[in-house]
Amino acid sequence: MRRNLHFMVRMTEFWLVDDGPDNRDAVTTENNDFNNSTSSMLAQQKYVDETKLYQWGTKTAVRRFCRTCGVLPFYIPRSNPDGYAITLPCVDWGEDGQPKTEIRSFDGVNWEQSRAATGIAKETENE
Repeated sequence: MRRNLHFMVRMTEFWLVDDGPDNRDAVTTENNDFNNSTSSMLAQQKYVDETKLYQWGTKTAVRRFCRTCGVLPFYIPRSNPDGYAITLPCVDWGEDGQPKTEIRSFDGVNWEQSRAATGIAKETENE
């Protein structure tokens, strides 16, 4: 069993940082395609080159693992195809440190029931 401690963000609020902290290039993917209007070609190529795509089952989730160490820093989950799940320990929180975090359980074995019971889909819905 894989323990996956992550938090959700809306797809429109997710950026990969490329070439320094002042250059945010948004990378959005839909079933492993890029939205070229919001992502630089450099950020896209770096993302593809340094990760390996894994999809199974419904192919709704888009998971790209680091080719070097195997970590899954972020992914588009089946539960929230309109957002990203970001692996909590992969975030550099800077000088202020990690903000207060509420941890909730999700039962991956009983996926549909857990999705309905937890309301996880609301985490990435547009306001």
